Amino acid sequence: HGVRVLPVDVRVSEWGSSLAGVVKGKRGKVKGNVGRPYVADGESLQSTPIIRLGLRLVKGLRVEAGERVVAAREEGAFCDVQDLVERAGLDKGQVRALAEAGALKGLAGHRNRARWEALAARYQGDLLAPATIAEPRITIAPPKSSKDLLDDYASLGLSLDHHPLKTLRPLLGRHLRRASELKNIADGTSIEAAGLVTHRQRPGTASGVVFLSLEDETGIINVIVWPKLVKRFRREVLQGGILRVAGTLQNAKGSQHLVARTIHSEDHRLAELVTESRDFC
Repeated sequence: HGVRVLPVDVRVSEWGSSLAGVVKGKRGKVKGNVGRPYVADGESLQSTPIIRLGLRLVKGLRVEAGERVVAAREEGAFCDVQDLVERAGLDKGQVRALAEAGALKGLAGHRNRARWEALAARYQGDLLAPATIAEPRITIAPPKSSKDLLDDYASLGLSLDHHPLKTLRPLLGRHLRRASELKNIADGTSIEAAGLVTHRQRPGTASGVVFLSLEDETGIINVIVWPKLVKRFRREVLQGGILRVAGTLQNAKGSQHLVARTIHSEDHRLAELVTESRDFC
């Protein structure tokens, strides 16, 4: 939808996600921390918001710790991970949660180095706290993009840099259709598509039909699973995280639905991927 989203970062993130700025008008200017319309020369220009993800998304970080990070930052920018830990009063579990979520990249450089520095950081809370230990900076290789993807989902439940389907598509086959392509495919065409399960719905008025929402790197694919198929592919429908679905495309009146014929789980492709879906709510 054209909305830019920025990652969780202890240097700038609030507890909740917030408006980090607005890209303004025809000149492409950025007005930081501004939510109201920008007017230049008497002309109201269009704006596109920039969202900064909040610390609340970090799994394992409680609100009290997040608020201490924000309060400490308001008194001055953090110099490094140890400075953050000391001034925000973070324990080992809290700083490790931030490192795993990639929220320390701005202080450490990348996730692997953040983990290393988080291991060494320790809250002292005494007169010696400002003292630093001089030691050589060792070389630590950054994680591969595939590992970063898994860690993003494990710690945040999402990734801004990568999408699992973009990573898996070469393995699943070039014949798979993307969500963005469905509107241009004729009604009644047999296709195959895949995606992360984001929603499962079974309305009481649908006589046992299950509706799935699959997310790929381009959008959402709506899938209809008739009751007979629900019984046949029960485990995939109810428990699958990454599904590949073959069926017939319904493309009418501006909406597209894939009526499932076969359903296969592809969870083994990324066995460590942790995803969540909204099920039957």
